[in-house]
Amino acid sequence: MRIRIMCLLAASILVSGMPTGPSFAGELEDKLIAEVSNAVRETEQAAQARLVAIKELLGKGADANARNQEGDTALIIASAQGDLQAATLLLDKGADVNARGKNDELTALMCAAFNGDTEMTKLLLAKNADVKAVKKDGDSALIIAAANGQTDIVKLLLAKGADANVKRPSDGATPLILAAFNGDLETVRALLGKNPDLKAVNKDGDSALLIAASNGNVEVARLLLDKGADVNVKGAKDGATPLVAAVSVGDVDMVKALLEKKPDINAKDKDGDTALLIAADNDYTDLVGLLVENGADVNAKGVKDGATALILAATNANLSALKTLLEKKASVDTKTKDGTTALIGAANTGSVEVINALLEKGAKIDEGDNTGLTPLMVAAQEGHADAVKFLIEKKANVNAKTQNGATALMKAAFRQGNAEIVKLLVDGGADVKASAQGGGTAWMVANIGGDKKILEILKSKGAQ
Repeated sequence: MRIRIMCLLAASILVSGMPTGPSFAGELEDKLIAEVSNAVRETEQAAQARLVAIKELLGKGADANARNQEGDTALIIASAQGDLQAATLLLDKGADVNARGKNDELTALMCAAFNGDTEMTKLLLAKNADVKAVKKDGDSALIIAAANGQTDIVKLLLAKGADANVKRPSDGATPLILAAFNGDLETVRALLGKNPDLKAVNKDGDSALLIAASNGNVEVARLLLDKGADVNVKGAKDGATPLVAAVSVGDVDMVKALLEKKPDINAKDKDGDTALLIAADNDYTDLVGLLVENGADVNAKGVKDGATALILAATNANLSALKTLLEKKASVDTKTKDGTTALIGAANTGSVEVINALLEKGAKIDEGDNTGLTPLMVAAQEGHADAVKFLIEKKANVNAKTQNGATALMKAAFRQGNAEIVKLLVDGGADVKASAQGGGTAWMVANIGGDKKILEILKSKGAQ
């Protein structure tokens, strides 16, 4: 994180000692900076000697606001290193508590906030450090503390009047949004004590609750909801509600927490999808059951393709989800915009169990899509022998034709390795001499496909 680099930059002369080249100060100030910068990895004896040296230099008139070559003051360096005693000496000699680094406009308070240094923060605040100051990129001490999970620092800053609704310029995040993203319950609780704007959003249009819901931070979400966060708030970019966001990542615990607040369970995102559609599409079986039990519309259609949850479950061969939806009276013959039914979707996967479950609920076995493609044709062209056999046993029309006259046998004959299916079809009564528009037959298609076994089967039945 950039703030870490900035704070450590203030102590960069630890290794090299006193800066070389032209100085920004006199000899006393150079020595002061060097002594303040030597706080890391020193013995207790060395620490005491260094503090004595700092005190002597200040007593001789060294400027307490001296800067190193990077433009950081001795106080900023002391704060970055967590050197409370040196900071105290500098402040007692008039060091400017609100002095800023030349390159990044970082203050001593910001370094203490990043480090989670409670005692340093207390010292600086007691000297009237500006809690609303921002560095060059616009981040305040409160933003820095919240982003890094420094709850105690957040409390100290808020007590001194830090703005709980301040936004980070880079992404528009407030301290609450940052804490919600981190799942930092205690920081969220501290911020809520100052009644922040629960409706505030970042540059992506997401609120703290949406952020918490998207990242699995259940307890944070509960706390926000208890404080009045809108359970139906929508993200500006994707239109997702917290429920839709939680379902999208398959978070059962978060979904349960949100359902306790009675959200609009059928709310749609900008793609026109409901939580149930998303759950079914992603094979989140537990969530399908949970949403259905809480009143989700099992026949809601996706805006883009017109698919229902049942069609999606069938297409994924998810028998458990499919049965749950069927128990709630999901329509078995609803079609997508291209005419796909749940049964066609099931045939595409070859799942006999799913096909059977749909047929038992009255699905039309020969219902085709917008081109006339039937479940049997789909199973045949995809090479699902068991599904083809089952559909034939259930009296599927083996001679049904698409709009251009193609049959299941033609679909099967084109695919190499489909000899078993071709035999099932011809034994089931498929017309080997049927022709499509333009005169194409199963025999012609098989010759293109080049499977000798298929050609032999067709020839034995009189095809030529």
